[in-house]
Amino acid sequence: MDTQVVPAGVIARYFAARNTRGIYRSFAGSGVYTLPLNPEASQFTELLQYALAKTIARHPALCFGLVDKSGASEAHFVRLHQIEWDDVVELQTSSGPVEKQDEVLERHMEIAHNHIWQDQTIKPGWKIIVIRHANPEENFKSRVDLIWPCHHALADGGSGAAFHKTFHQHLSEGLKSPSNTSRWPHPIPPTTPLPITIEEACPLPPNASLAVSKPEFHPPWLAKPPSLSPYATRVLLLTIPNPQVATALKKCRSLHITMTSLLHSLILLYLSRTLPPSDANAFRSCTPYSMRRFSGISDDELVNHISFITSYWDPAAITALRSVAGMEGKREEDDALRRVGTQLQSEIKDELSRVPEAGCGILLALAPIKDLDAYLKEKLRVRGDSYEVSNIGLVTIRGNPTDEGDGVKVEKLAFSQCAMVAGAVIGCSVASLAGGPMMVSLTWQEGIVGEDVVRGLREWIGRRFEGFRG
Repeated sequence: MDTQVVPAGVIARYFAARNTRGIYRSFAGSGVYTLPLNPEASQFTELLQYALAKTIARHPALCFGLVDKSGASEAHFVRLHQIEWDDVVELQTSSGPVEKQDEVLERHMEIAHNHIWQDQTIKPGWKIIVIRHANPEENFKSRVDLIWPCHHALADGGSGAAFHKTFHQHLSEGLKSPSNTSRWPHPIPPTTPLPITIEEACPLPPNASLAVSKPEFHPPWLAKPPSLSPYATRVLLLTIPNPQVATALKKCRSLHITMTSLLHSLILLYLSRTLPPSDANAFRSCTPYSMRRFSGISDDELVNHISFITSYWDPAAITALRSVAGMEGKREEDDALRRVGTQLQSEIKDELSRVPEAGCGILLALAPIKDLDAYLKEKLRVRGDSYEVSNIGLVTIRGNPTDEGDGVKVEKLAFSQCAMVAGAVIGCSVASLAGGPMMVSLTWQEGIVGEDVVRGLREWIGRRFEGFRG
């Protein structure tokens, strides 16, 4: 076997097949940076080349492509010999007003999430889109957005934070020492190892029982059936300022729930009062969680070490949520928030307690699949979930300036996902930056649910965070 080829495990085979079919295409970690100056185009490119080369050298996952099964060839990773600059970097400029800059970021995120990874024997399963926003004041700090879409087989949402930690470090180095240089095409050492997979780090025990679906006595709201065409990811971003996040955390502590539970509660409150009872009497949600506590892999590494739980919100729970409409901030609504949080946290606690002996949910779900083609064909018949909340939590970037200093600063960090053809109708992906805001990314497939519904959800979450009193 070619030493550049590494067989794909069960999870990588699954994501490779979903990418090829366009069912799930990418997640992305996006950072909003400010530079203390406005470099010339050539100087800016050299700065990016240095930072990206150093980032690739730090993270082995960036050195691989993933080829799907074809004929007699099974899915496999390919260690690239080199990475071409033009294959992984897209430079964009924007001259719009400051108040529209997040909308520009949203549009570029949408385009990035529509991409299907191809030519994986010569290109890696990731790229960066860099957007320079024009600033009318010369010699004044400038805003640069960096989107890092990635094949989910190579990395998970938390890896997006790890990517930006490393990129920020080397972008800062390059700015301080302009003499730093890089070599492009970027050579890949032939000894570069594939990062440890979750199957290797947390193998299923010999006596692991297969995943069993929980009973659902009333069909959940799933909007329209899955459709591969037309496909267009839509993205809406919500920036929640740090003081509002702090107040919301006080609210969570008073209710004995987590931030993830609070977001579930707010989404369920909104959907239960926005959608008619005749269409939405129950909901099914997905909550991914990190397996790194079990695999022992640092948060600073690029790996795909996640699993998930599925929750069912029955008609009794939804009726209770509808009954507290208009009671914002009152005891009755607090009780409803607490009930949702208690159910979710109990399910997560039970799941985590079983992992050491029974194995993680994603492996239990995928390991028994003998015919991946038939499995995915069946998945396209009925949508999986009403919505998903994926919260990568608080991200601390070492050396990130806390004031108006002269360093490179990450102002905001976003985590987003492509539209999930057979998965959640609405994806809610969340990242919080230490000392900065929390970013909520809402994504959906155009035409599957009304844009007015998702825009209303963004406004609802934003208004509720503004109104929390702890």
